[in-house]
Amino acid sequence: MKILWSVIAALALQAAPLTYTETSNGDLYSPPTPSDPQALTVLTLGSGLNTVSGTLGRSAAGIIDFDSFAFSVPAGLTVNSASVQTSVASGTVVSIQWRVRTGSTYDSGTLIQNSLSPAIPGSAAFTGLPFIGPGTYSVSELSLGFGSAQIENLANYTFTFDVSGVETGAPEPATFGLAAAALAGLFAVRQRRRG
Repeated sequence: MKILWSVIAALALQAAPLTYTETSNGDLYSPPTPSDPQALTVLTLGSGLNTVSGTLGRSAAGIIDFDSFAFSVPAGLTVNSASVQTSVASGTVVSIQWRVRTGSTYDSGTLIQNSLSPAIPGSAAFTGLPFIGPGTYSVSELSLGFGSAQIENLANYTFTFDVSGVETGAPEPATFGLAAAALAGLFAVRQRRRG
C-alpha cells in the first residue's frame, strides 16, 4: 500500500503544462536591434499541452513589438509536436516568420528551424519532430510584414507544444525520505510474515 502512495506522490510532482498569456503574465522580449544578444524569458514546459499566447506587430507610433522567448524541456520529457496559430488583431499583417534555435539568447545558438511561416490567419507546424528533447530553445521573430505604416498593425499568436514523458530531475530530500519509509515498511511486513 505504501508503494502505491509513493507512486502517486511521484506522479503529483510532475510539472503541470504551461499556459503563458502575455496579457496576464507580462510582455515578452522585444530586442531593440536584431543583433541584441540579451537573454530571453525562459518558460519551462510541463507534460501535456503547453501554450504561449500574445500579440505582436507595429503600433501607429512606429513602435515594433517582437515577442521572442525561450522554452526549456526538462529531462525525461520530449516535445511530440509544436505549432503556431495566428490571426490579425488590427490593421493589415501580411506575414510573420519565426526562427527556432538552441539556447536562451536572442537569435543565437544552433539553428533548428529557419523559417516557421504561418498564413495570417492560419497555422504552421514545426518540422522534423520529434527533435525537441531536454534542453533550452529560443523562438525569435525573423520578419514581420504589414500594410500601411501609418496605422496600427498587430497580430495575435498562440504557440502550442505537446509534451510527454516523465520528468527525471533530481529527487528532493522529501522524496528520498518517502522512498526510505516505503522500503522500511516493506521490510517490516516481510519480517513480520517470516517471524
